Amino acid sequence: MAGEKDIEVEQGRVVMGGLERRSYVRTERTDFVSNSFVAEVAATVTSPAAEPAAGMVFLGMGAGEAEPDPAPQGFWSEPHIEPHAYMRAAPQGFAGGYLGVTSHGVENPVPRIDGGSKTGTHRLRLSWDAGARKAKFEIHRDYTGGPFVASETLGWIDCSENGFETSNTRVFIGGPGGYRFEAFEIGPI
Repeated sequence: MAGEKDIEVEQGRVVMGGLERRSYVRTERTDFVSNSFVAEVAATVTSPAAEPAAGMVFLGMGAGEAEPDPAPQGFWSEPHIEPHAYMRAAPQGFAGGYLGVTSHGVENPVPRIDGGSKTGTHRLRLSWDAGARKAKFEIHRDYTGGPFVASETLGWIDCSENGFETSNTRVFIGGPGGYRFEAFEIGPI
């Protein structure tokens, strides 16, 4: 786990620690580029009042390593180390709330969705098409269980130039202190 000193596991849930630092959990397996898959996780997003500098949650693929602070490119503690393709879900109190994607150093290669994330529990989904080398990101807002029903979709994103290889393509989740992740699943499409 990246930043494992800032992460707690309680009753099957991953809880991020630290108020102004983002932490990430990533798979040990590094060859996700080779096969098509779907990854889903339920994320509980809180008001950024307690963690004003860190309010977004992330689901993505790639290195799963945080950019150092202060970030030379402005991606403060985001999983911006190459290679990467990830969803950013910000609550309404953080930059007005939005859903966006960052891929291979490009912020929002598809239009971001303003007001797209709210405080509460949401299910995030990453779909990877290995043959086309494209990623799609979706959110099921106000998730209470049951099947995934997309409220918003970002993608398909062309990742053919991202540098994904069998040695560097993990699936990761992350966010700031107090955010909770549960029911993390990865399976074939």
